[in-house]
Amino acid sequence: MTKRGLTATALTIALALAGCGKSGDQPGNGAAVSDQAGGGAEAARAKLSGYTAGYNKLLDTFGLPATVKAYTEENIATASPSDSISVTDGWLEQANTLLKTARAMPGGPADVDAGADKLIGALDAAMKRLDGLKVYYDSKAYKEDGLKRGKQEDPAMIAEFKAAVAAMDQFSALLDRERKTSQATDLAAMKAKGDMLGYHTKLALQQGEELVSLFNSDADIRNAALIAQGDAKVAVLEKTLAAQRVELGKAKASQTPEKRVDVNYELVADRLNSAIGDYRDLKQSGETDDYNDLVGHYNDAVEDANDIAG
Repeated sequence: MTKRGLTATALTIALALAGCGKSGDQPGNGAAVSDQAGGGAEAARAKLSGYTAGYNKLLDTFGLPATVKAYTEENIATASPSDSISVTDGWLEQANTLLKTARAMPGGPADVDAGADKLIGALDAAMKRLDGLKVYYDSKAYKEDGLKRGKQEDPAMIAEFKAAVAAMDQFSALLDRERKTSQATDLAAMKAKGDMLGYHTKLALQQGEELVSLFNSDADIRNAALIAQGDAKVAVLEKTLAAQRVELGKAKASQTPEKRVDVNYELVADRLNSAIGDYRDLKQSGETDDYNDLVGHYNDAVEDANDIAG
């Protein structure tokens, strides 16, 4: 999903707490199934992690949406050779490399791989043209040919960007499906083995993601109907965080010098609580800065969760 004016949301929640609550000889989150021809459940999880990393890089600060925006704002079709024109390739190569690495891994659903193939192909095409144009504009060769090449290639560049964005959106939907399936499996496994601290921590992250994902444009944060939905999601999240604090208190009470409770459990709760505060600022102000603060605290919570020791 592309945020217009809003900070992009990380997807790493799918992998948060991947090793929570497991001992050295237990597989994480109930993924204990025998390896099969495609690499098994662990291989599928690893591949999803790789795809998520690539997608996050593509969505991030200098990813595809930002690169397209920067190119579009140059308005090549109406530009003059006397103008100062520049284009950027952002983090497209890094993102595509991560996607290709994940694609080469075994396991995972065939339709996700097909979506990755389409996205990788679209990025390859866009990057090939963009790389040439970057040299053209950086060297200011457009001043020598009267911007002829730039104007000739502009429609194709825009079309390739459009194809890449469409492929990215389609891939996002597939990843979202797999993440939700993985989350449900993980939560059920945690609950079944009595890891209620891990359960409530992961559930809170999932509910935080739902809050963040509610807003997709600047107008959304001033939409009364969406704010009402946000209020309901915050109420649920606060109950989950309260339950998580109870479980954290129990864990701390029973910890020993040899076996301490991972500090990141508390950090996750603190970050999400701050995110709730950001939401309430957003609700009052209707400002994108408050939404971006919300995203920032949510992403920090995800990072802390991913640091929880197995």
